[in-house]
Amino acid sequence: MEVCIEIATGAARGASPLQCMGAHIACPLMMRFTIEQRHLTDTTGRPLPSGELDTVSFHCLEADSADAAIRLFITPAQGEIIGDILKFPGFQAVATVRTASGVYTLQVAPTSSQHVVP
Repeated sequence: MEVCIEIATGAARGASPLQCMGAHIACPLMMRFTIEQRHLTDTTGRPLPSGELDTVSFHCLEADSADAAIRLFITPAQGEIIGDILKFPGFQAVATVRTASGVYTLQVAPTSSQHVVP
């Protein structure tokens, strides 16, 4: 079991280790991700027309991996992942998710925080 030590608080939790100033310290590394949410069905399970503009939405969040970004995104909506999360090189992933509002796909990719306005 790996342990993460937060330098500011001294709290411990699981994370992957990083090499820091010659010492082996484990710390979480957060990245900013953009999630493209594409709705596939409505609440009754019928397919949505592909031409509707509101079938696609974009969201940003921070997580330590693309897999974690998907799980963090679906948690508030009590979503369920259908099948597996497909992971691709470069911190990208795709998943199909079912919630009370329908079925949709999520495409996750890293994004720059250089021009983010708080």
